[in-house]
Amino acid sequence: MGANIARTDQHARTLTTHATALEHQADSPLTPQPLAARLRHRVHRLRDIADQHHRDRTTQEATS
Repeated sequence: MGANIARTDQHARTLTTHATALEHQADSPLTPQPLAARLRHRVHRLRDIADQHHRDRTTQEATS
């Protein structure tokens, strides 16, 4: 079970990293406003998914 937990935690970290990259792109003065708005929406969604994982995750200690 530990491998699945580690993989899921890694996915959550990847979502957060991707959200940060999209946020930087959205904040660029070169990004058109409609695209920046869509990027910010995606950033919020990715962070929500990662946050939900961290709230609901099962740790090895909890399953032992």
